[in-house]
Amino acid sequence: MKQRNSGFTLVELMVTLAVAAILLTVAVPSFQALLANNRLTAQANDLVAAFGAARSEAIKRGAEIRVYAGSGSDWASGWTLRVDANRDGDYTDAGETLKTYPAVTGSSAAQGLGHSLTNANYVAFNSRGEITPATDRFEIVISATSATETRCVAVERTGRGFVEKDLGATDITECER
Repeated sequence: MKQRNSGFTLVELMVTLAVAAILLTVAVPSFQALLANNRLTAQANDLVAAFGAARSEAIKRGAEIRVYAGSGSDWASGWTLRVDANRDGDYTDAGETLKTYPAVTGSSAAQGLGHSLTNANYVAFNSRGEITPATDRFEIVISATSATETRCVAVERTGRGFVEKDLGATDITECER
């Protein structure tokens, strides 16, 4: 009676590993781009949520709320919601910071494009939830070197924030609508 061997031969195992290696070399780069684009989308959505929170807080308090870029007009270094609680025109007093958001992760860049607004380093919401001055919309372009897309976060003069996706662009200077 012959004994039957069960299992894989060395040749079968090597062929299977070779096929798996080829599939991984094809899949990994596109997966990394997917992760980078998802990170970009999450950062843009966080910024829109911060603008929504500032708008809501401005309406609730009946006072101007500002969302400041973390450093100058570089929104990639984070952002902060501030209120002028004692209404002295100074938003840097102690106790006037409502919330601070961390810097964006990865190698992202976020630049404010104030357009006709006087400052690209903050967005101000008045007691009606509108951006101040209400002459134009405020835009922030978020891009990453590892992503194939760019996101544009815009706040209309009514105070409503939204995200626009610009496929294939790596350097846009304004949001397209």
